[in-house]
Amino acid sequence: MGGYSFSKIDMFMRCPSAYKMRYIDNITVPPNRYMLIGKAAHEAVAEYMEYLRDTEQLKDLKEWEKIKKRYYAENPWFADDLKEILDSANDLILPPEVCPEIEFSIRIDENGEILDNDNRDYFFIGVVDLAYMKDNKIVIIDWKTSRTDQYTNPNQIKVYAWLMSHLYPEVQSYIVSFHYLRTGKEQKEEITAHEIREFEDWIKGVIARIESETKFKANPGDGCSLCDYILYCPVLRYSLEQKVIKTETEEDVKRAAKMLWVMEQACEKLRYDLKKWVEIHGDIHFDNISLGYSSHQKVEFSTKQKMELAQYLLKHGLTEEEMWEVFSVSKTSVKTGLYKTNKENLLDNALSLGTKQPFEKFDFTTISS
Repeated sequence: MGGYSFSKIDMFMRCPSAYKMRYIDNITVPPNRYMLIGKAAHEAVAEYMEYLRDTEQLKDLKEWEKIKKRYYAENPWFADDLKEILDSANDLILPPEVCPEIEFSIRIDENGEILDNDNRDYFFIGVVDLAYMKDNKIVIIDWKTSRTDQYTNPNQIKVYAWLMSHLYPEVQSYIVSFHYLRTGKEQKEEITAHEIREFEDWIKGVIARIESETKFKANPGDGCSLCDYILYCPVLRYSLEQKVIKTETEEDVKRAAKMLWVMEQACEKLRYDLKKWVEIHGDIHFDNISLGYSSHQKVEFSTKQKMELAQYLLKHGLTEEEMWEVFSVSKTSVKTGLYKTNKENLLDNALSLGTKQPFEKFDFTTISS
């Protein structure tokens, strides 16, 4: 079958049904917001890195500002999200090693031979953000735009090393680094030639499973929240066809909980799609209901304005203790503030100064395996 990539294999592992819709049934859906944001951020960073390499500089903030402003202007729909990512990446520098390779694809055939970049008859393909040689090791950097700074799939790290090993078969060790643009944090892992051989066996085993699969069953789970095919999901279709949803036996409630989970994710996707329609065409009306934007106003205070507010309140008779009742402090605000000031090492001790208030929330949670 061929034409594999890590994202393609990962989709099968998460949900064979979504894989079938995407790669066998060829159902096309528009890219979601997160994909567009990630693509734009990667292109901006790659352009900056290429500029630094071509001009033999490690850093040039003036040029970086020009690049950022252009990408904000070209992507007004998600400029705020893009700004949050790229403004947090101001400390990016080009590695001082000679001639790093930037934003390039690796294509191999079934025998592991390297193919030309325009060859579409490939067995496996991957795109590397940045790579260079250091101390006889290949260093591979992958830029991440997600809000989390913890990778959850170790195979994604190994696939980069495996692909690069076809370009540099003599190298015995590869360092893969995930660079989280929002936080500036890095996670590194060294992959040996032995681990690469084991990974190759694993990936070929998964591909064999894909090519022998016949049922492609849906697999509802935490991946549903980002699935572009949730509105086509057979579990959703089954849910909508039910005249009565029973909650009497354990089997009933498990089935009902699965249906509820998929329907909630489908509602989020549907809300997202309808929001895009409204932004272009205006509010949607049916019966006496309207779906669209309603005007609200929120008031935010900068650090300087917070100080001015505090002085104003003290001047007009509030005590310091009373003033603090005005300023809301929560776990989220403390965490956000410390991360913004690069003082996250103070978080645990800072939170220990507060009073823990246990509460219960009825909702879905992910169970660690």
